[in-house]
Amino acid sequence: MKNYTACLFDLDGTLVDSEKTKGKALAKTCSLFGGKLDVNIYKTVMGERWLNVTNHFFTRAKIDPDIDEFNAEFKNIYQELLLKELTPNPNVVELLIKIKVI
Repeated sequence: MKNYTACLFDLDGTLVDSEKTKGKALAKTCSLFGGKLDVNIYKTVMGERWLNVTNHFFTRAKIDPDIDEFNAEFKNIYQELLLKELTPNPNVVELLIKIKVI
């Protein structure tokens, strides 16, 4: 068996699945600015540039917030949700222990 000195993982979907949480945070942030949205609209713009994602949400929610203010609110909400809701994907902890990362 080969010994490896490094392990690479993709951004999302391998260790955790944060995309659902991101959609939830976007919808929740829009609500602070008077918009009501179903979190599932994020699926149509998932993986696109942030400007495209926010414009999509703003259009659907019929809001026009200051982007810097929106981003600051989003960051706080997203981090809070990540801390509360995010869990490792199945077998991740065992894998990391096996490769001695944690």
